[in-house]
Amino acid sequence: MALFDSTNLESQAYARGDRIDYTPGSAVAAGEVVHVGNGLVGIANTAISASTLGSLQVEGIAYFRKEAGGGVTFAVGENPGWDETNNRAVAPGSGEFALNGKVIATAADADDYVLVKLNSVGSGGGIKAEEVTFTEAGDTTYTGSVTVPAGGIIHDILVIAVALWDDGTSASMKVGDAADDDGYYTGVDLKATDLLADETISFAAQGGVGGAYLTAGTNTHFTDLYSATARVVSGVVTTGGQDGTAGRTRMVVLYSLPNSTAATGA
Repeated sequence: MALFDSTNLESQAYARGDRIDYTPGSAVAAGEVVHVGNGLVGIANTAISASTLGSLQVEGIAYFRKEAGGGVTFAVGENPGWDETNNRAVAPGSGEFALNGKVIATAADADDYVLVKLNSVGSGGGIKAEEVTFTEAGDTTYTGSVTVPAGGIIHDILVIAVALWDDGTSASMKVGDAADDDGYYTGVDLKATDLLADETISFAAQGGVGGAYLTAGTNTHFTDLYSATARVVSGVVTTGGQDGTAGRTRMVVLYSLPNSTAATGA
């Protein structure tokens, strides 16, 4: 009898979905982290021999090894990277691929593990929005980051003025990544001019503050919207007087992780 009666049924439950079938090309050890592809990461709870059908856990919460005392820490909500050489979790945006999950408990430098909710970062082609809110509170620098998984495409980065910053000297924002800290937006005046209350800048309406990624050539094309490795988009607000309390700005990163297929030649 066929596994699915497509003649009489429109659909039928196949499995709970917390595990998937997996046949590795080479042996997989118990506890090994496997990057299946297109952002899907699984854990082999038992060893799987080469070319033998096994299973990977792809849902739930799991421990991942990290280096204790190596300066690596994780905050709740971060998406760690994975170092395939040393087999351990590393800072977001580094390693061979992202774990594509969310840290659920703070991990200090002294900890040798981090707890991650598996595959809780969107994938499969839909647009995902991640937001960071910057609230003025008399500090010198405010930093907020969003991790875009390996293979992700950035569609837009919105900077939204909820309320003007009232620092007595200055309040300036830049948005970029590890390669160029103001590659997307540079020198955005949050007190006035560039971004008044209720106004938004975007890739389509840069307001004269577009960075090198958005003004390539003679403003003919964008660069660095796709990356084969995970990366971190960071917004940084710097103030001059550290005496303001009114400002509030939102940074929203819109990205997708497309399902990918290879083209064929003829």
